[in-house]
This record gives sequence, structure tokens and C-alpha cells, in this order.
Amino acid sequence: MPTLELNFAKAPGQVAYRWKASEKAFAMPVRVGNPEHWQVIRPTTEWQTMETPLARDAFQVATDLYYVNVSKE
Repeated sequence: MPTLELNFAKAPGQVAYRWKASEKAFAMPVRVGNPEHWQVIRPTTEWQTMETPLARDAFQVATDLYYVNVSKE
């Protein structure tokens, strides 16, 4: 099962993300952020960053819509 890795330690107001998956070209879009206003990101297996006003504990992934694991660092 793929794991969406989230890293909040890069810089304030930013989160780094990538997929950890056995398939090197895995790149499934996923909804993240706040359930009232989801943002769709398109992670790959390479690190990317996005700006977010949400803190680590408030930042959510729509795990009810996807069969994935989530790792927050």
C-alpha cells in the first residue's frame, strides 16, 4: 500500500510531500488540507512542497476516499 509522506519541518507555512511506493512512477492525486476546502495535490515519489496555513495536527488527508497510509513528520 502506498504511503503519503508529509514533512512539516522544512519551513514554517510549508509542507513537503511525496509517495513512498514500490512503483517508481507512482503519482496518484490526493486531497489534503481542510475537509471544508480540500486541495488536490499530485505527489510523485520525488519530494515537492506546498504552502499551507495549517499546522501539522490540523493538516488532513482524505483517507476515506483513498486506500493509502499517511506518515507525518
